[in-house]
Amino acid sequence: MNWYRETAQTTLEELNVNQNQGLSSNQALSQLKTYGPNILASRREKTLVGIFVRQFKSPLIYILILAAILVLSLGHKTDAIVIIAVITINAIIGTIQEGRARNSLERLKSLTKHNASVRRDGQEILIPSEEVVPGDILILHEGDRIAADARIIKSENFIVDESVLTGEAIPVNKIQEPIYKENLVLGDQKNMVFAGTSITSGYGEAVVVATGLDSELGKISKGLLETSDVPLPLERKVTRLSHQIAFVVFAIAFLVFIFGLLRQIPTKEIFGAVIGLSVSIIPEGLPIVVTIVLARGVWRMAKAHAIVRKMAAIEAMSGADVLLVDKTGTITTGKMVIKQVVCGEDQFEVNGDGYDPKGEITSAKKLKTDKLKKILSQTYLALKADVVKDENGDWRAVGDPTEAAIAVLCRKIGLSKNRLAKEYKTVSLQPFDSTKRYIEATFERGKEQWNVYIGAPDSLGRHLKIDHVLSHKYHELTNRGLRVVGIVLIGPQDELFGYSLLSMEEEVRPNVKSSISEAKKAGFKVVMMTGDFSLTAKAIAQNVGIFTEEDGILTGAEVEQIPENELAEKIEKVTVFARITPIHKLKIAKAFQAKRHVVAMTGDGVNDAPALQAANLGIAVGSGTQVAKDAADIVLVDNNFATITSAIAEGRGIYITLKKVILYLFSTSFGEALVISAAVILGLPLPLLAVQIIWLNFVTDGFLDIALAQDPSEGYLLQKRIRSENLVDSLMIQRILVMGSVMLFATLPVFYYFSTTSSLTYTRSMTLLILSVIQWFNVLNVRSQDQSIFKMPLTNNWFLIGAFVIVATLQIFAIQTSWGNKLLHTEPLTFGNWLTAFVVSSLIIVTEEIRKLYVRSKNNAMA
Repeated sequence: MNWYRETAQTTLEELNVNQNQGLSSNQALSQLKTYGPNILASRREKTLVGIFVRQFKSPLIYILILAAILVLSLGHKTDAIVIIAVITINAIIGTIQEGRARNSLERLKSLTKHNASVRRDGQEILIPSEEVVPGDILILHEGDRIAADARIIKSENFIVDESVLTGEAIPVNKIQEPIYKENLVLGDQKNMVFAGTSITSGYGEAVVVATGLDSELGKISKGLLETSDVPLPLERKVTRLSHQIAFVVFAIAFLVFIFGLLRQIPTKEIFGAVIGLSVSIIPEGLPIVVTIVLARGVWRMAKAHAIVRKMAAIEAMSGADVLLVDKTGTITTGKMVIKQVVCGEDQFEVNGDGYDPKGEITSAKKLKTDKLKKILSQTYLALKADVVKDENGDWRAVGDPTEAAIAVLCRKIGLSKNRLAKEYKTVSLQPFDSTKRYIEATFERGKEQWNVYIGAPDSLGRHLKIDHVLSHKYHELTNRGLRVVGIVLIGPQDELFGYSLLSMEEEVRPNVKSSISEAKKAGFKVVMMTGDFSLTAKAIAQNVGIFTEEDGILTGAEVEQIPENELAEKIEKVTVFARITPIHKLKIAKAFQAKRHVVAMTGDGVNDAPALQAANLGIAVGSGTQVAKDAADIVLVDNNFATITSAIAEGRGIYITLKKVILYLFSTSFGEALVISAAVILGLPLPLLAVQIIWLNFVTDGFLDIALAQDPSEGYLLQKRIRSENLVDSLMIQRILVMGSVMLFATLPVFYYFSTTSSLTYTRSMTLLILSVIQWFNVLNVRSQDQSIFKMPLTNNWFLIGAFVIVATLQIFAIQTSWGNKLLHTEPLTFGNWLTAFVVSSLIIVTEEIRKLYVRSKNNAMA
């Protein structure tokens, strides 16, 4: 029901309550049983044990567990222990990564947990906010936080700060009269108050119409609950990749098993081959190395003033192509500033930053400011608000932001309130009246009496009968999307001394315009969303480079009426959404996602939280609410829009590194699988045991993976937009096929030769060495798609040099020591065999160098 369209009396009758008596105790108890407590949505929190157990719910883990059981059944206890140890380490790392509690809903609940003043049984009493029910009469004083959604039934200069819900910095003057328009957004429902908002000034009474999940704040909490488990793109890609690997493992294992049966190979040998293949295909180090790559990304992005709350969000930045920007807090500072002043026929420009009173009032014609200073003298005395320095030395507003902005202007022109108070005597001072829409004050200086009026220019014009004076200039400013406050000063003989029009706007953050330009160059479509009016929103968006004349604007009412499928078609040309609510933001984000866009969204308010969670990448600004930060994936420490472009570049660099590591892991696994499959098909013994494959994939590869993750980024990353739905793209598949084939042709002939001249243990030791050295060389190949390894200096990645030393030492331990021989079933090799292994393994470098030379030649020919 649209309560704002009903009269106060009708609302009271509908809810069966008397304004002077309120609900009776019995009525309140009955309502509490019917509607339940006034609390928000909650979810069952995951325990650490539950998170740990969930790490095992992966098809790849199931295969490894099955392999461990089969190995154990064959009597290889050491091999089984190694496989189980690898699985457990992965689970521990995954638990640590996921263990951070999600606090968004708890923070949201704190907005409604307080005491509320209500009228029951004719008495004003304080009750816990959880006990407020529909029909309760709320008694609302300055500074109170509102406990539930309610229809105003009494209003005395009643002003409410609704920024927590609407995101708009300007408090709203509330009324009690009905509003007969339809489909009004929250910011336009001026006879309603909403849970979680707070009272700036005045007094009001309101009858509660919605509590708990039915309130606007409750709807946000439901939205948070519904979107809290929306997976990030990387999580979806890893899940999809895991299923694809599992399918390949089962398919190849099944074929090998059938082939072994047809060739009448003993069952024990067939199981050994199947286990070996399964373990070789699965990249055991993938979960750990992904975590390490992303963890390093967290550190790098922190240096760029972006705190990453969810590591998988780093990858999302690389593919994002739509940036939904919340105006207040991201594009603007949320501070109202006066940049232009009209005084009669004169026009002045005002410079300065925010609420800092340092600044100048200048004119292109070098006009004097004496008359303006006289008008502002009376104005300053009439204001309740002012600006003060906080404990950090920053200037902040105390009181109404609009009045504070005028106070800053007064200070900039050189006025002091203390000196003015000594010069003028206050006769009367009437604060802002929401009906009249202006402040009225009378002052005396000696025998002179001065009357000053501050407020809406149209109201001042009608009341003082000077429409003809104010009208032209006023409409000229408002048509440019500016908010205008009028001042009229009446002199001692009731003559018009002068008037002034102050054009106000929200202060745009420094460097936003250039940052938006950078974001567009990076392939982003930048879209601004605001609760402000269309004209004002358009002016700000145009000023910072978001809106052009070819772009469209949609209002919240239009978004609400358009079906989701139609909205998805319309939004491609829209860059500004005005007068929107939290529900609209969620719908807009989903509409872009329906068109296969990867959506990044910035926000700072409670109203942004559900959309921040639903977006592919939620970005909260540092000065925003804790609810928004908890819902977001990334928090911008400095509120600087430029940080977004820096974070985008870092995210893309990290994603490129991640793909390098995956290429390395998969080419290794594929090569091992080819060698084992070919040996089985040719009737040769199994080239490697399961524990030896684990050694290759988890130990040898592990150090090189970690070192590869430290590689510096290549080139100007903002130009490297990545739009692959899979972690393994077509070029990577081509390279994996080539590298795997080289591993096969380098390893199998040597294995065959040694199998005819040496023991099987010695032959497997030689095979293990060749595959290890190939992987050492291959890590150099994957550092670049097209650059020769001889042009990629090792000195820019000392981690890689260290990794080579470690893996070489470990390989010597594995093959040349008795402990290594016992653990991995190996035998010591001669120096000549080691040399042979290095020569044969170099084939992987030769092949990749030829491929890269071809790619470079092709690119040069197309340039």
